[in-house]
Amino acid sequence: MHNHLIFKNTGKYCLLACLLLITFLSAGEVRADKIDDYLRAQMVKNHVSGLSVAIVRNGKIVKLKGYGATNLEWQQPVTPDTAFQIASSTKPFTGTALMMLVEEGKLSLDDKISKYLPNAPAAWQNITIRHLATHSSGITNRVSANPDISTQEFIKAAYDLPLDYQPGEKSAYGLTDFVVLTYIIEKVSGQKFTDFLKTKLFDRFEMSDSRFEFAGSDRAVRFADVIKKRATVYQWTNDAHKIYWYLYPPRTYSAGGLFSTAADIAKLAAAFDAGKVLSDKYLEQMWRRDKLGDGSLNGFGVGWIVGTYNGRKTAGHSGGPALGDILRFPEEKLTIVVLSNEQRLYPYLAKGIADFYFPPAPVRKVKGIDDTNTELTEIVKKLLADGMRDRLDSTLFSAEAQKDFIPDYYKFGLPFFGSLEPLESLVLLESKESENAISRRYRSIHGTKAAIWIFRFNKDNKIISLDSFPE
Repeated sequence: MHNHLIFKNTGKYCLLACLLLITFLSAGEVRADKIDDYLRAQMVKNHVSGLSVAIVRNGKIVKLKGYGATNLEWQQPVTPDTAFQIASSTKPFTGTALMMLVEEGKLSLDDKISKYLPNAPAAWQNITIRHLATHSSGITNRVSANPDISTQEFIKAAYDLPLDYQPGEKSAYGLTDFVVLTYIIEKVSGQKFTDFLKTKLFDRFEMSDSRFEFAGSDRAVRFADVIKKRATVYQWTNDAHKIYWYLYPPRTYSAGGLFSTAADIAKLAAAFDAGKVLSDKYLEQMWRRDKLGDGSLNGFGVGWIVGTYNGRKTAGHSGGPALGDILRFPEEKLTIVVLSNEQRLYPYLAKGIADFYFPPAPVRKVKGIDDTNTELTEIVKKLLADGMRDRLDSTLFSAEAQKDFIPDYYKFGLPFFGSLEPLESLVLLESKESENAISRRYRSIHGTKAAIWIFRFNKDNKIISLDSFPE
């Protein structure tokens, strides 16, 4: 009888506990939301060991969370104050601090850089600070230099090389523009670039965990500052994680190499929303798309990539290609930050989160053109099928492409497949044939997304090059 009563009472207690738990969960206090589910699924799909997220809307932090492990050796959990190397996502910090100098009247975006570089060659005389900050100067990125040389020595080496194009004619993403920008910022501010960024942003907005590692090497030895709660960077290669990191010389720090946290970047985003960083006039200048000489609009603002997503204006930057991924919707005052420690990851997770706030329009289907060379299309289908399994068949490529194109495509192109759902359809949009090559443009549909593919084949039906990007 006694045991029977215990059983009956236990059942009542269990029922009461379940009812309390349901009430607790329905209140949203301890519940994995759709964004959590989305990110965890993408981490598994792309072999990401750790990432952190910040979402800031109208000056309020609405989500700040870590997922997975900072390193695979000790399995320490990622937290909002885990420090990630954010690579080229450093540029928006540089652009913002530069605009603060402009607002203070210490320089102008339209200043000729010869004002600060009196020994610059004649070809540089029409280059402005705006050209540097928007990757439209024409200064070549083909500067061969020892990693240890100074900013001034690097610039002198660039003096001897011709421009790739006339200033403002077009834009081309690269490093040299920002090395020159570093020199000018240091000259105007009277500070080392790292101290300048600390003064303008990190100290002002209490971003105490943002800093550079000052790494270097001495023959077989690599050294760097200690950074608390640093996440180890990995690259998924041959079905295994390998430790992988970028070594940034200090002269490149305006372009990349910053370590920061989701919590720190959230503070800066909240300050943007509150109007504490720049006035509207200078925000508009920073996120403006200038018209280029070739008639197109520049995709780069001052240190930021600018464009649209789901019909809304955006400003942001990724780096590594996705060690850092910052996406801001200025008009809606929504900022999404995703930091990760997987080098072979395409920067799409911030946009994936944005889809929960601004759902995309249904993907439209289009009718392709008649395909008179189905053999080439079968090659494309095989490459896409392999890509969805993170595979690349080198025999599909020409000998030159195997040597020059494939290594970079494996690192920066193939991860694009990780952003796609399974292939639903593929249509040929355009086919052009020249004396030495065939160029073909395809459109594929993957669930709620579409992608564009541009392939170039030689006369032996071998791939010379390809490009891929979301529609």
